[in-house]
Amino acid sequence: MLIIPALSIIIPSRNSSRKEMSDKLLSDISRQKIDTTIEIHQIKGISTAGKARNIGAQRAKGEILIFIDDDISIGDDKALTKLIEPLIEDKSIGATFSALLIPSDSSSFQRSYADQIPRCEIPPVDKTTDAGAMSTHFCAIRKDVFFGVGRFNENLKRGEDPEFSFRAKGRELRLVQVANLICFHAVPNNLREVARLHFRNGVACAFTDKYYPHLNIDVDPQSILNPVGRQIRLFRVGRFVCTFFRSIFKGQFLLLLAKISYIAGYFLGWIKK
Repeated sequence: MLIIPALSIIIPSRNSSRKEMSDKLLSDISRQKIDTTIEIHQIKGISTAGKARNIGAQRAKGEILIFIDDDISIGDDKALTKLIEPLIEDKSIGATFSALLIPSDSSSFQRSYADQIPRCEIPPVDKTTDAGAMSTHFCAIRKDVFFGVGRFNENLKRGEDPEFSFRAKGRELRLVQVANLICFHAVPNNLREVARLHFRNGVACAFTDKYYPHLNIDVDPQSILNPVGRQIRLFRVGRFVCTFFRSIFKGQFLLLLAKISYIAGYFLGWIKK
């Protein structure tokens, strides 16, 4: 029989605009069928997710930390059990995470976005699979591993997931995607939301490149399962240009808008003091 240690669930919740979604997540958590003690830390009002997660981890009393974004939906009432089983059974595993799909009731616009934007979704796997990086949308980490690796870097406005993963892999810890485990995340509803999201990402990436270039860890744009590491900026620029022109050639106008918004944000982020 699997003995499950106490769990601490940490939910970054930057502002009240997503209260309806976070309430839905809390309802999903309340329906989980799992035989252990669970505490929930919803960290509100913190500007960066990495810092919010660190605060929650510092307060946590459980042996396993569960990080969940506040706009995630969990349909499976055994999701927590599935997520943490590999951690308990195999000590070489440092962290686990789930697949990520858009909800079944997504609009045609949202489905087009998911089809065009790389790594918008993380497809499910039928067996637990080693990954180049973890995604923190719904993940589990043993508490001793989390603090041993050194927590999330609070200097980063984005990209704290691959940067943490890079350090974890350097300690020869395995990061795995759990078999047959899926959570759901809505994507932008309209052109304005697409532009705003990718503009913010561009600003954040420029900030990292400008002040912490050694912390901008490259992730394969096609799959989180592929290796993660440092790439020279020229390589990243070349890949960006190729994707930009490919989106024009293929008529992927949502991807084109995302790229234009991103480069506009990057330029603004670079020139800002």
